[in-house]
Amino acid sequence: MGLRLKGQTTGYVELEAPASAADNTLTLPNGNGSNGQVLTGDGSGTLSFTTPVKLDAAQTFTAAQTFNAGISIDGSYEQTAEAVSALDIDCSTGNFFTKAISTSSTFTFSNVPSSGTAYAFTLEIDVTGSSTAITWPSSVKFPDDTAPTLTDTKTHLFMFVTNDGGTTFRGSSLVDYTT
Repeated sequence: MGLRLKGQTTGYVELEAPASAADNTLTLPNGNGSNGQVLTGDGSGTLSFTTPVKLDAAQTFTAAQTFNAGISIDGSYEQTAEAVSALDIDCSTGNFFTKAISTSSTFTFSNVPSSGTAYAFTLEIDVTGSSTAITWPSSVKFPDDTAPTLTDTKTHLFMFVTNDGGTTFRGSSLVDYTT
């Protein structure tokens, strides 16, 4: 048995419960909602109007989003350059980091995504001192197991990739840019 609403002139709309349905009460919201909104339920029978997320225009996400079907980007991709205040690269804050160093420094990496998730970042380092060396975490592996030598008063780019939760980071570098 269903609820049938006749149209003004012809036709009808019918709501019908499944044959073995338990008692269900749906509580409609007050008002009509706004243009483009849809009815959504909270799992206990209360309905409300919500605005669906549209991805056909620029979006700003304030929390992590998961897109299991993949994502295609046709156009520019922007990432805020994260200025590193100490010597820890907090992987949860971005993928491009900047740091100026004037003395030998030891970097650490924290909040690396879990194993099975590919994560990559770039670190731009401006060397402003002399006789400056960098000590990397033991998880970093450069080609031939040799970290690049830094030239003083130059800018250096380091790229790192992991897919095992940071157990191993593959590192590469582009060094000796004019500051």
